[in-house]
Amino acid sequence: MTGEHVFVCQGRPRLTADVTEGTIFIRGWDGDSVRVEDCSGAEIKQRGSKIILDSSRRCSCKIYLPRNSDVSIDGTNLEIDMAGIRGQGKIDFTNGSVFVENWQGDLEIDCSGGNVRLCQCRGKAGIDTSSGNVEILSSEGNFVCDTGSGSVKVQDSSGSVSADTGSGQVQVSQFRGPVHIDTGKGDVELQFVFGRNVYADCGSGSITATLPGPVPGRWELVTRSGEIDLRAPENISARFDFRGRQLDVGDLGLDSVEQGEKRIKGRLGRGEGNIIAASSSGGISARRVAAAAVTAAHWQVQDEESLKILRMLEQGTISIDEADKLLAALNGEDQDGSWGTEQLEDTGLED
Repeated sequence: MTGEHVFVCQGRPRLTADVTEGTIFIRGWDGDSVRVEDCSGAEIKQRGSKIILDSSRRCSCKIYLPRNSDVSIDGTNLEIDMAGIRGQGKIDFTNGSVFVENWQGDLEIDCSGGNVRLCQCRGKAGIDTSSGNVEILSSEGNFVCDTGSGSVKVQDSSGSVSADTGSGQVQVSQFRGPVHIDTGKGDVELQFVFGRNVYADCGSGSITATLPGPVPGRWELVTRSGEIDLRAPENISARFDFRGRQLDVGDLGLDSVEQGEKRIKGRLGRGEGNIIAASSSGGISARRVAAAAVTAAHWQVQDEESLKILRMLEQGTISIDEADKLLAALNGEDQDGSWGTEQLEDTGLED
């Protein structure tokens, strides 16, 4: 099939593709029909609101769907590029890559050796790959990533992250929300993660973490034979519990220190957060660093009022969205008119 073909659907369009190999380009558009362009090596047909793409040989095509559509793709060696859709997505393939941008809705991606990249997506995403890498950028949602030897990178996003890898590295930076990481051999790097619960468990991997300030929530960092390198900003308020054979934490300057065999406990500031770091045989080091310009996952803390808002967030009194709006209102940047002076008065921040 070549040239341009237009299909009109009475209900919500659903694209179903069953192809062996090739390139699939999908874009959402503001029209109410499905347009197919530059399609080669595949057969396309319509059954009601379902558009079916079928090919047993190498193919390529460009498909333009109404924004409110669902997509299901099953194949072997595929290069998939999707963007601008509000719907459900299910992709199952062996090798290749998937790039999804500006998607609103749930995604389920299952592959053996394929790489997965999400950018500016909103919704729940479940990603399962044996050896492929996963990258999530500027997105919001609940992300569950399971890889064998591939790496996981999450940056400038919010929601929740659960990452499980065998030997892959996990990097999470500029993230708002709970984080749960479990690796066999892979290293873990955490930078400016703000969530009430952050948990990382490595078998033989090492952990590098820069804590947000001033209230980091609860962090539990555990490794059996790897090392832990922890950096705490000067304005942090937390209790610390270090457990291991080699503890180098003198540069923290802890108050109320309790020291025993293979264990050191203490606090900084008011002790509002709770930090646990444990390594069975690896070394643990911790030190103070200058308060970062970007604090608590891109929130700037410049005064006591901002600090109060972050404490309310850590205690669960307000949501992440409400914290965003309160901080914007403090700075005179009322985001949508729904939070302003009255809400600041209700929280006691205008007293």
